[in-house]
Amino acid sequence: MRCVDLVLIGLIGKGAVMTIVVGVGADDTKADAVALGAVTAQLLDESVTLVHVHPPTIDYPNVGHVDAEWAAYLREQSDDVLAAATTQLTKLGWSGAVERRVVSARAVSRGLMKVAEELGSLAIVIGPGLQAHDGHVAMGSIAQSLLHGGSCAILMAPEGYQASVPHALGRLVVGFQDTEESRRAVAAAHLIAQAAGVSVELLTVVSRATRIFTPRLGRDPESAVMQALVEREMQAQDQVLAEQGIAGVVVQGDTVGQAMSAFNWRADDLFVLASSTAGPLQRVLLGDSSHKLVRASSSPVLVLPRFSKHDRAPSMTESPIA
Repeated sequence: MRCVDLVLIGLIGKGAVMTIVVGVGADDTKADAVALGAVTAQLLDESVTLVHVHPPTIDYPNVGHVDAEWAAYLREQSDDVLAAATTQLTKLGWSGAVERRVVSARAVSRGLMKVAEELGSLAIVIGPGLQAHDGHVAMGSIAQSLLHGGSCAILMAPEGYQASVPHALGRLVVGFQDTEESRRAVAAAHLIAQAAGVSVELLTVVSRATRIFTPRLGRDPESAVMQALVEREMQAQDQVLAEQGIAGVVVQGDTVGQAMSAFNWRADDLFVLASSTAGPLQRVLLGDSSHKLVRASSSPVLVLPRFSKHDRAPSMTESPIA
């Protein structure tokens, strides 16, 4: 069994790992999703399944054959969308297996989850929301639905990712908090990195939660509170950094966006986040803090589902299995 299989079966709680599902719509965001799908499948050494979801048709005859014409149009559009996505994969240098699927569903998120569950997929890749701008990740309706109860990991591409997609992902940046979920995410990222030959770095974001400025005291008490928060987060990181092979950074700012911009992001980064501990086991759920991190990210984001209490969290010094 490969290291990647160990991570995703043992930690994410899935069955047999088979493929990366890439959602490709008819809008311009599909190119960003395909680009992220290609580098992610390369990182995890998995195949790619391109999925186009279209609205359902009415399965009964009518006088004007309107629905038959609509169904024919949807089939033609689906073929064109998937053909363009396949061509893009080839141009990106993807030489692995590719499957194409067309699904009818009332919601794109439902169609993608249906295929992912049928194939036992480890992740669903989607493009940015239509409101995305300035190279950031934006969570549209599809992302919001997938991030509130999906059964597998979710990958979101930032706006314009296809124009600057790296040849390969080179670093996994794990958004770290002092929680068991976060530690398991670090362990999973570390094992994947060992197998793929990439690096891992922990990132903890500390933003100003309140203002306590007064004319008499000035900002000294506020600065002291921020410094105490930073020191506490550094201590929490140190417990993980004590194990070899992991670097870590704590950044701070008045806002999450400002703090995130203080980190030295690279073009070949993948930002990894754990799900909220308030969510159901083996499901994806973002907390308020993670929502802010996603919106502030200019790198692609991977959100892991919650781990089962029975899942094994291996030591980061554990040797990968070939």
